[in-house]
Parts: sequence; C-alpha cells; structure tokens
Amino acid sequence: MELSDIPHVGMDARIGLRVTALEPDRLTAVLEVTPELLDETGTLHRGVISTAVETAASVAGAAWFAGRGNVVGVSNTTSHFASTADGRVDVIALPVARLDDRQLWAVRVLSGELLLAQGKVALANVPDANVLGG
Repeated sequence: MELSDIPHVGMDARIGLRVTALEPDRLTAVLEVTPELLDETGTLHRGVISTAVETAASVAGAAWFAGRGNVVGVSNTTSHFASTADGRVDVIALPVARLDDRQLWAVRVLSGELLLAQGKVALANVPDANVLGG
C-alpha cells in the first residue's frame, strides 16, 4: 500500500486527519485542531483523538497485511494525558506485534513535545473478506 492509496473519506476526512508517511514499521499523520473539533471545555475532543489512534493503527496494519486480506479493529484503548485547543497534532503508530491472525499497534498523539494521548489498538487479520459481510 502506498500513501496515495489511502482514501481521505468518512470520519478521517471530517476531522481532517491526513496520513503523511507510511513505512513498513511506522505511520505518521497530522491533524489541525479547528474550532469544530473542540469539546464543551474548549479543548480537542477526546473522541477525535481516539479516532486518530484507531485510524493510524488500522491504516498501518492494513498496509502491512496488504495483499493477504483485510484488517478489522477489535480493541482500542486510548489513555488521555493532556489537552490542546489549537495547533497541529502529530500521530505516530508503531507495531508492537504482528502475527498471522492479529496485530497490536502502539499509537502516540503529540502536540509538539507534549504527549496528549497514547493508545493500543488490536487488529484481526481477516484473509477472507466475505466473512466481513457487506
């Protein structure tokens, strides 16, 4: 999978998440914090951060499993440590484990040097897309 193969649609497009680099063992993405993404306290909504974590791991995992089937997220555990109200957020996904039937990715969400959140996403590798329904 190449960077140009990643569709910018759905929730990712709505929040403005852009994958900027896709390597075999690393994905990076950026998100510009806009007023539409803020919660009632005026800071970046934690659901937006969790969405970015899920997307980063899923795209990275799909790239690694490309040509063998699809991946499906089965668990997203995101811990939030700090907040921001503006600027750019960087999202970095790194593999923890990649097996025949599953993967685990660690994702960090940063505002500059400040760690906003860290997540772990488990993915199921699904060789037969027919079992996913449609």
